[in-house]
Amino acid sequence: VSSVLGNRSKVLLDIGGMTVLERNLEWLVKNGITSVWINLHYQPEDVRVVVGDGAQLGLSVSYSEEPELLGTAGAFRALAPQWTDTVLVLYGDNVTAFDLNRFLERHWSAGSLATIALFDPEAHANSGIAGGKVTIKGERVIAFTEGADKASGSSLVNAGVYALEPAVLAYVPPGRAPDFGRDVFPALLAADEQVTAHVMEPEGYCFGLDTPESLQRTLKAFGEKRDRTQ
Repeated sequence: VSSVLGNRSKVLLDIGGMTVLERNLEWLVKNGITSVWINLHYQPEDVRVVVGDGAQLGLSVSYSEEPELLGTAGAFRALAPQWTDTVLVLYGDNVTAFDLNRFLERHWSAGSLATIALFDPEAHANSGIAGGKVTIKGERVIAFTEGADKASGSSLVNAGVYALEPAVLAYVPPGRAPDFGRDVFPALLAADEQVTAHVMEPEGYCFGLDTPESLQRTLKAFGEKRDRTQ
């Protein structure tokens, strides 16, 4: 997607009149979130210019600098002293929306260490994200396969939104660039810890920007219907 992005960060791409990052932050605010950490790697100052301290969005925004990529779980581990309660993790380079309060209620009522938001490519608006496939039984995750592995037997896809308890930190392996899908979730399942599945409601959506094709689908969807974050 570099031909479209140029030298911009993916999260600053304009989607229907708003940057990807602003859309995601607006969604969080609408669902009652008041404080966020933003992980910075590529062109961090550009992100700071757009978001600032978050006051204009109704948020308190803090930043975590990542000169070298730490991996999805490594970024979570780097902020370990901050996590004293449930943590909501959101992959900022997707455009995602669903009922976040219902998601968190399921996490808390299940009493699990981790809850993963899922979408069904056949049922939810999406851009064909080749994310991790998740197999569930009832409301429990029983298998997590990174990538678009057709052999997984599941049609449900990881939407890149997690509710995590601080105890999950114990399952982040040492070393360079640990990943939630590759390392942490399989470790939780291997330890027989409950990982809860939350399939988003029919109105929910998850659009990615990983390939030129998915980017064009996302631009088309939000160009035609700009109020989809409502």
